[in-house]
Amino acid sequence: MKQTWNIAFEISPILAASGSFGDRSGVYRINYNLIKYLSQYFEENKLPNQIYLYTLNPALNYNIGLDLDSLLSKENIHFAKIDYPSGRYLQEYQIFDHAGIRFIIKWIDQIIWRPIIENIVFAKYLYRLSKQFKKYHVKVVHHSESGFAYIKNVINVIHIHDMVPFMFPFWQRPVTIDIHRRKIKFATKKCDGVICISHHTSKDFLHYINHYKLPNPSQKVIYLGPQQFPKGRETNFKNLNASLRASGRRPIRVKKYFLYFGTIEPRKNTTVLISVFDKLKKAGKLDQFDLVLVGGKGWGNVYDNTKDYLQENYPHPITCPIILLDFLSDEYLHLLISNSYAVVYPSFYEGFGLPVLESMQYGIPVITSKTSSLPEVAGNACIYINPSDPSSLEKAILELANSSEIHHRLSLASLRQAAKFSWEKMAIETFMYYCELYQSRSK
Repeated sequence: MKQTWNIAFEISPILAASGSFGDRSGVYRINYNLIKYLSQYFEENKLPNQIYLYTLNPALNYNIGLDLDSLLSKENIHFAKIDYPSGRYLQEYQIFDHAGIRFIIKWIDQIIWRPIIENIVFAKYLYRLSKQFKKYHVKVVHHSESGFAYIKNVINVIHIHDMVPFMFPFWQRPVTIDIHRRKIKFATKKCDGVICISHHTSKDFLHYINHYKLPNPSQKVIYLGPQQFPKGRETNFKNLNASLRASGRRPIRVKKYFLYFGTIEPRKNTTVLISVFDKLKKAGKLDQFDLVLVGGKGWGNVYDNTKDYLQENYPHPITCPIILLDFLSDEYLHLLISNSYAVVYPSFYEGFGLPVLESMQYGIPVITSKTSSLPEVAGNACIYINPSDPSSLEKAILELANSSEIHHRLSLASLRQAAKFSWEKMAIETFMYYCELYQSRSK
């Protein structure tokens, strides 16, 4: 009888998340939803394939939160927790336990011996993991953004979410650039398959590897889906406003605000959004609207500068038409998206643009940039701007604010466009790609 082949996922992005919206980044949502809907697809079609979850970070082995617990409640999802081997430092050997040389040995341990031991221990961990995968008949291993290491005798697959660290290194920390360089090297030299989340990301990926003459692995473009947020209650919106009033800020009026949500950092272009909106507001052109920004502090000082700007220009928070909120739970985020007048996402560059899709699924009109992958996601269902031209954003906001006809038309178009994407579709296409790679390997 032919043995069914199974799939393993590195899930450090899920294990590292504490459950807040800030932790539930795009990488987290991709990792989680791919596993969730792949499991669902196997169940609905009575397929015997099993899913095994693991982490390359041993400290996360015991960090099983509610999200992971929900996945593990499925009969076809299992957690492959491997004991991490230990190493022995030079100072632990009796021969070196001498007062005269102890200081030197500790220095050697820290500078030379420790990195060697860590590499040896990690190699042992990978070996144990490989043995477990063989036992579980795992034939495909899908690596994560933060956990990738070559596993022998399986098909290695990885996602490429964007090429920001290479296209715009000035928007990234040096450590982030270094991690992505190692990831691209791993993807091209060690992986059998690469999944890009948009055609634009695929184009940038090919440009990069061709420029540096790196191997070109098999690759596939597979779009993402919109997050299915939990349905909120009207009382939750009232609770949110109650907390705003308690902190001396103005409440949020349903359908009377433009919304931005996502990390607040230079690439997202929120500084221009705030200055344009503030200018229009002070000119009396947006009297009935406020601006709400939801997101935590990203790279750079944009978040802190935004808080300083609002405090300087509006000493009394109750009069400030720009409401800056930190990361919120999915339930509150759902309420803010679905009750907004429109979403503004003026990012300079995106690998996909999940906030755009997650807004359109509610029929919310979107203003976004005509750059990178965003036109692939938004299609003809939004108003496009040039993110480098503030007047372009100003014109788009006024056009949408002053025309109920345009608002209604974009609302309907958004629903139609969003219906083209789903996590179920993404999971099925990914599985078909696994099958393609598996059959190719079998031949």
